[in-house]
Amino acid sequence: MPPVRRASSSTADSKSAPKTGGDYDLMASMLDTTSKLKAGEIIKGTDTERGMVFQKPTLFLWLTVEENLNFTATMKKQRHNPDYMAEAERLLELAGLSEFRHDFPHQLSGGMAQRLALIRTMINHPKVFLLDEPLGALDAFTRMNMQIGNFTIIRTLK
Repeated sequence: MPPVRRASSSTADSKSAPKTGGDYDLMASMLDTTSKLKAGEIIKGTDTERGMVFQKPTLFLWLTVEENLNFTATMKKQRHNPDYMAEAERLLELAGLSEFRHDFPHQLSGGMAQRLALIRTMINHPKVFLLDEPLGALDAFTRMNMQIGNFTIIRTLK
């Protein structure tokens, strides 16, 4: 592996490259995958301002549909917040999962599990949704219905 070179003013913009000991070390900043710039501030770790939905649903298999959706509320100690619970109920209705609130992920179809993963992210009202082909594993008919359903859910977010 070649040694890391200091970036010169011709290879990096001095305003965008982070300072390291008075020099600009472009390669080191590119290798640091734990921090990114956000409005001029460095952020690290996870945050509810960023929501991520993967191609395959990432659900807690030992939790019911309702418990999966309310996982964040439980962690934030807002499980009994009436506004949060009303939002959870509204999203369950929009996703067509109200009747399945006591079911576990293995009892859901692929589309239902993916809708749950989407609304579990949406309930936090993130500023940014990061979607890694969340509908890629579905057949064409289910994908089309999910696209329409997702648009409806996103459009109704406050």
